[in-house]
Amino acid sequence: KVSHGDLESRATFHAQSKIEELKRMPWVQLVNSAAADTLENSFARTWTVQEDAPANGMKTVSVGISWSDSKGPRTVLLSCYLSDSGM
Repeated sequence: KVSHGDLESRATFHAQSKIEELKRMPWVQLVNSAAADTLENSFARTWTVQEDAPANGMKTVSVGISWSDSKGPRTVLLSCYLSDSGM
């Protein structure tokens, strides 16, 4: 049986992996967008990119992972801010 902690760890890993993938994209290709996919037949992953947020010249990348376990619906949400200077 898969433990609650294991599912949360895997969800966090999948969220961080998507953030790292998006951070490696060329700056001009990282535009306002939203998308989703499914992982391991258990996790629903969504991600968004917001331009000029929280300030001009910056972008906010957010990734959410949702799943259900014996405690009900669960979600992990990770976000980061990017700038074209690489910070």
